[in-house]
Amino acid sequence: MKISLVRLSTKDLATLAQRIISNIQSGKYPVISNHPLTATLQTSYTEYDQVYTKQIYSGKGKDVATADHERDVAYQSESLSQR
Repeated sequence: MKISLVRLSTKDLATLAQRIISNIQSGKYPVISNHPLTATLQTSYTEYDQVYTKQIYSGKGKDVATADHERDVAYQSESLSQR
């Protein structure tokens, strides 16, 4: 048997969790149906999925851009006065 260690991306881990959860829910493997580890996996994946699938756009783009610009101008003024 060959074992290799590789880094898994968050996306790959999520896919692995989805596959495990679908196997749990299929009922084909009764041994894992009520296992504490699989229950923890399902809970953790549910929390991850809520954050991952959250809508990114907040509607505050102009406010954030204005605040960023004001911060940049203030920082430039401060760094110029220190020279």
